[in-house]
Amino acid sequence: MSAIEIRAAAPDSLALVVDVLRQCDLPHADLAEAHMADFVLAFAADRLVGVAGIERAGDHGLLRSVAVLPPQRGMGVARQLVAACEAHAAALGLHVLVLIAADQTAAQYFTHLGYATATRGELPHALLALPEFTHLCPKSMPCLRKVLVRNVADAAVTIYHNPACGTSRNTLAMIRNAGIEPTVIEYLKTPPDRATLLRLIADAGLTVRGTLREKCEPYTALGLADPKWTDAELLDFIDQHPILINRPFVVTPLGTRLCRPSELVLDILPAQQQGAFTKEDGEVVVDAGGQRVR
Repeated sequence: MSAIEIRAAAPDSLALVVDVLRQCDLPHADLAEAHMADFVLAFAADRLVGVAGIERAGDHGLLRSVAVLPPQRGMGVARQLVAACEAHAAALGLHVLVLIAADQTAAQYFTHLGYATATRGELPHALLALPEFTHLCPKSMPCLRKVLVRNVADAAVTIYHNPACGTSRNTLAMIRNAGIEPTVIEYLKTPPDRATLLRLIADAGLTVRGTLREKCEPYTALGLADPKWTDAELLDFIDQHPILINRPFVVTPLGTRLCRPSELVLDILPAQQQGAFTKEDGEVVVDAGGQRVR
């Protein structure tokens, strides 16, 4: 086969891209000329043999329309297209690429390229609003994602920390065990404002009540177990008593979690553990090979 040349798509490439996607039975009804700015094309001897693109959603991107015509499959064309899309996404400042795999065979292929399984519940709302998620692709299709951090030291990770809490200390230690030095916010000294707290709650998939720390004096003294309190009233109490915020919240490019138990942080760290980790109570959660102990 002729050497593959990867080229950026032009606005007038739309018809060519749609033709390839149609031949490969992939969605294309939503594509427009504007999408071509984020597409790449693979040519062999000046003949179009494959396409791929990304769709932007905040700091995430959807890797979509990776298609190679049958005669050129199995020859590394898809790998080159994906690599070009990843480089383009990184240049745009995107942190994570997500894809919807057509089937388990495709999912296994992308796993070999460094993508990991993700549930729709772990993805940001802006991404889930794209047509591929809303109606073009069945919900049964598996999702995968890959962090585009070139240097783990550059990974943006923030922990809302209480150094007096063992769960919070364990969580911070696991972040550092991945080679990441996070931004540490001691929220009792510097409480998040209401807008920030509401964003943390929403991104973690929680409710205001589900964020409350029940094992603290204000919770009992104020009678906060009573369901009569509205979210706004609960937030007023939190403003007065930041100790009511459960901990620790952790924010990474892969999502936001209230890390209780602390090993939940492993689901959203953009890097593997660099060695074994044992919690303060003696529970082993990561083995010597850096793998999570289930």
